[in-house]
Amino acid sequence: MRAIPTDPRRLAAGLMRRLGAATQVHFSYPLKVAHQWFRVPVIDGVGAQHVASYEPWMSSILKVLLDAAPNSMFVDVGANVGQTLLKVRGEYPNVPYVAFEPNPHCVHYLHELIRANPTLRDVVLYPVGLADRVQMLPLIVEYDTDGQGTIVADFREADDKKLQMLVAVVDIPCVQHFTA
Repeated sequence: MRAIPTDPRRLAAGLMRRLGAATQVHFSYPLKVAHQWFRVPVIDGVGAQHVASYEPWMSSILKVLLDAAPNSMFVDVGANVGQTLLKVRGEYPNVPYVAFEPNPHCVHYLHELIRANPTLRDVVLYPVGLADRVQMLPLIVEYDTDGQGTIVADFREADDKKLQMLVAVVDIPCVQHFTA
């Protein structure tokens, strides 16, 4: 038998998943990450994963990286639905943040997350992936906002249940052209 989570946020996230409520309800909730409060939208279930704190190791790694380079910019390649964005800006609210995300479902959610939080309005979001040349590639995911999606052919085992969508990818010279 599974242990019942004692953290109310984990309990709520688990209940929402089991009841299917997360796919039928649109709302937002306040969430404190490190030292900052954020307003987190939940849209068709997307964003509910922010309720439960996971990847605790990530906060430690981000702190080491950002403390080592205090005047640097954070570049998030594969921003998904903003898990890293909230962790970085929770601890370092003024660090310049540039995000790349090719998945249109995730890009839509990120726009809503940024819109809901005035402190995130300076985040630069490019709705593309990064590759060795400008092209359209299939993004392979298990579900619309899968954080483990990939544009790398044969990176994961083939599975007929996986979804594919064509996404735009650009190379570094293209990024430099737009950011210069």
